[in-house]
Amino acid sequence: MMLVLFSVLFVSPSSSSGCERKFYVLSLEETEARAPRLSRCSITTYAWRLQTELSASLCATADLHEADVLMVPGYTYTDCHWPHYNHDSCQKEGTYYRSGDKCYDDETMRDYAALRSQKDFDGKILALADSGDGIHGFPDRRLFHDPGFLVMRLGLPAWAHSPNNIALPSGPTPRCASAAGQKAMSEPLSSKKYFLTFKGHLSRNLRRIAAAKLHHNDMDVIIADANDEQYDFDDLLYSSVFGLVMEGDGLFSFRFNEAVCSGAIPVLVSSTQVPPFHDLVPFAETYGVLVEDEEVPELVVKLRALDLRIRSELRYQAAKVCNGYLKTFELQAKAVAQQLSRQPASAPRTSCAGGFYVLSFGEAEGLIPELEECQVYEYAARMHRAFLAVRGLGPHCWAQQLQEAGVVLVPGYSTRRPQEWAETRFQEGCSQEEVLSAYHRLQSHKEIRGKMLLLLDAGDFSIPADLDMAWLRVRPERDTFRLFHDLALPAEPATLSLQPEGMRSFLAPLDTKRYFLSCKGRLDEAGLPETVGHLGRHIILAPCLC
Repeated sequence: MMLVLFSVLFVSPSSSSGCERKFYVLSLEETEARAPRLSRCSITTYAWRLQTELSASLCATADLHEADVLMVPGYTYTDCHWPHYNHDSCQKEGTYYRSGDKCYDDETMRDYAALRSQKDFDGKILALADSGDGIHGFPDRRLFHDPGFLVMRLGLPAWAHSPNNIALPSGPTPRCASAAGQKAMSEPLSSKKYFLTFKGHLSRNLRRIAAAKLHHNDMDVIIADANDEQYDFDDLLYSSVFGLVMEGDGLFSFRFNEAVCSGAIPVLVSSTQVPPFHDLVPFAETYGVLVEDEEVPELVVKLRALDLRIRSELRYQAAKVCNGYLKTFELQAKAVAQQLSRQPASAPRTSCAGGFYVLSFGEAEGLIPELEECQVYEYAARMHRAFLAVRGLGPHCWAQQLQEAGVVLVPGYSTRRPQEWAETRFQEGCSQEEVLSAYHRLQSHKEIRGKMLLLLDAGDFSIPADLDMAWLRVRPERDTFRLFHDLALPAEPATLSLQPEGMRSFLAPLDTKRYFLSCKGRLDEAGLPETVGHLGRHIILAPCLC
């Protein structure tokens, strides 16, 4: 659990003096005069309101040439759950400022690239609003780390976090500025009915299911499904010491704002997202408790360990964040303007000889177009997505830009286990020679030259001894693994290891376990005879009969 209290001074919205940089808000007309195809795009009410509020900011300029940042209309802010939030909100009147196509495709990325290439935009940063359906953001993920762009995203993944980018909150719901919320903020924590609560659609995320099975006790810890009529949502929200926020279908949750503005201490369970306005008011260091995914089993124990002084300070700071940044649209837009007008902090220097950079499929294929023709198997895609999800998350050796890196992880074009993993795209399979040739061309590319290539592989693909390439091998074979050079990975986690029962087993005392030692598997593969069976009362070695 990442809880470092009060190490960062709370920044109030009114404490900023002057503008470190100016921004210019592009109108629909002037943007579409430069990139006409964008006129096909719908514009949500949220995106239009954000443009309108930003144009009235003290740090907005009416002179494009004076600006450091250019705010592009929110063509790719496609989330339609504001100002309405329910199952049919996207069809309700007032959701869209302008009807049209949902623009979140490769064509839109090309339109953004066309804007970037405008001569009078040289040296300026283009700010893009993003709330697409995919949890990883734009189809072209290079935009997140391109110094010519600034991405403001609803549900910013940790790998996309950079000094420039902004993690947006969802639009405020009526509860955020309600009298009930303000009243709950003034009530002492000792008067709260519940210790920790959550009510929502549990089936939308495994974290929610696991938390409910592990911690719901029907007394002071309530983790209930949205359809459970036993518990009233507002009663739970305003009557709790801690308000739990967990991801649902996407990285963001509308519950975040409501939890911060509820008079409770917000508890965010996520290892993969950047909390809203994190660079302005760091969540875990200022006003909330951040819980990593793997810490869900210890969630309640760790929260109960926080003393009253810490709880009171967190709740006090949460109320300030609500009233200063989140409870109304105007406050949220003001916070966005504050971040746009600040020079981004430099990334901290590390003791690493060279940073570690995860090359996306789009980046790799942009450098070596022939790789677009190669099949990519599901396992390789899942493994690569996992690395992308934590790109930039580690505190020490992640490189934010390719040019800063000493080591570059390349997608798994050489991973091929067709008998085990389904293909994710259906191009012709590239031969070993073709993949190796592409890797060598990648190695000699001017942007990669001099860097170590770390190649994702399933351990069944051999390469000549090359000290400038290393394999990240899954279940490597002894005759192909190079000790002290290659890296070994375990097999992909089995479904059983992700079940709530497995988490609960970690919490069970050792003296309650039925067996001292057990194993069930293919004993003949380990050199054991099939006749091996029960060895004593508490030691079980059983053959797999599947």
